Amino acid sequence: MEVRTQSKTVNLADLFGSIANQLQNDRTQINAVDANGNHGDNMAQNFEQVARTLRRRQDQDASTQLRAAADELQQNGRGGSAKLYAGGLLEAAQRLQGKSGIGLDDILPLLQGLLGGIQGQTQAQPGQGTLLDTLLPAISSFANARSSGTDTQIAISNALNAALRGSQQTYQQPPMYGNRSQQVQLPRRDPGAASANSLLEGLFNTFRNL
Repeated sequence: MEVRTQSKTVNLADLFGSIANQLQNDRTQINAVDANGNHGDNMAQNFEQVARTLRRRQDQDASTQLRAAADELQQNGRGGSAKLYAGGLLEAAQRLQGKSGIGLDDILPLLQGLLGGIQGQTQAQPGQGTLLDTLLPAISSFANARSSGTDTQIAISNALNAALRGSQQTYQQPPMYGNRSQQVQLPRRDPGAASANSLLEGLFNTFRNL
């Protein structure tokens, strides 16, 4: 059992900067599974915009920062995923009222907010080959691990493994949403699921050494 102590925190700009960096690193392989060949570029650009917005507002609380980032994505984001994640950031903002930094105990509210906001913006369901098939198993795995007192590093590894498995399973799932639905003749990993996997990797990597 993990002994819980007062956790260190990271600021949101650093957290989303790590996400943007991971997406930038993975953008070529994400582009390769996208019908238009630009989803990786769009996601890397979108989250760099988010990180820049957060850097300009580091003197504000987490909720105010996330609302500003959501507005930036809503107004200037690239691709259909921008509005999904804008909704996720707005929901996360509601769950992180009064926070000045993000610690281990805040990961789950942040992720659940992202997930809830995204679900509110789409009619997609789990098993239909979308980013939900990456996010849901990862967040469920992390939530179960935290509630049972599993060591943080193991909880993170398990969550990332669940995300990867979920992302890879979209090869076998019917593509019903987005550009991938137009290219059903070849098995293809959903680009939204692939980018969500990179997003989670960038997020969790920030907390590996806390």
